[in-house]
Amino acid sequence: MTMNIVDLINNKFKAPEPITIAKVKISTELASQLLEINIDNIPPVASKVALYADAMSNGRWQYNGDSIRVSSDGRLLDGQNRLLACIESGVTIESNLVVGLEDNVFNTIDQGRVRQKSHLLARNFNDSIRPSEANMLNTAITRILKHDRGFSQTTNIARNATKSMIVTTDDVSYYLLEHPELIEQARYVKNRFGSRSILPIPTVLYMYHIGSRFDQKYTAKFLDKMVLGVGLAESETLMYMNSFLIRLKVKTLKWSTSEKENTLVKVWNSVGRAGLYSIVHSGNLKYRPSDPVPFFQAPKQESIEQMLAS
Repeated sequence: MTMNIVDLINNKFKAPEPITIAKVKISTELASQLLEINIDNIPPVASKVALYADAMSNGRWQYNGDSIRVSSDGRLLDGQNRLLACIESGVTIESNLVVGLEDNVFNTIDQGRVRQKSHLLARNFNDSIRPSEANMLNTAITRILKHDRGFSQTTNIARNATKSMIVTTDDVSYYLLEHPELIEQARYVKNRFGSRSILPIPTVLYMYHIGSRFDQKYTAKFLDKMVLGVGLAESETLMYMNSFLIRLKVKTLKWSTSEKENTLVKVWNSVGRAGLYSIVHSGNLKYRPSDPVPFFQAPKQESIEQMLAS
């Protein structure tokens, strides 16, 4: 049986037997027509729609052989997130269109394991990074991108932003291509801190990478003191922070994720601005909700010299 896309539209996408039409141009109009037969489907996933629409709008969406699937009685079985994203972005995409499927195949769709960004990163850089490094790099780069785009580490909402942030595999891969030094930084952080770290290793890497933009030796020593407790002197600001982090790790102290993340940057900025003894009372260390969300600032030269001499 032979049918073209015009025949299918006229027949409300009904077909008595399976038919596949390859590389159909899905315009917003055709997407709307297909969504008219989206009956009794599971709810769309807003995050996926936003992710797909962002890729379409920015030219990253590619034809990969995936299909829009329709049952023999004209009911959309698969593709609603992609179709909604097509309409949201206003971009025409290409997809295979399969019609005439048995209605009960709906329960067999999307049963495979989701490809995580770290899996794809490992595949994209299989000559440069080990699979065990991919997850650390993916998490750290996502955090770096959030910082650089003005987003809080604990939300996807930026200051003065009207849209939330979406980090794609391409975003992570492009950043790593532009900053290959991250691979060696990741290995340094893993070897230096490893199982002794009182912070998650991706957090240490994200801080080490951003801090190294200003001064790598200063950053290394800052993290040695704060994370490992190496070279601390009595009443140093980083002595208090190291103590707090230990208590957080063993769960004798309760801070929210936002309080911990923002305190890390607050302490970085304080030490960089006013030196090793910038906060002399531990009660003043913790980030307060009334404080502005902090972002990394360059340490002053006097602070760098004091840190390296300590």
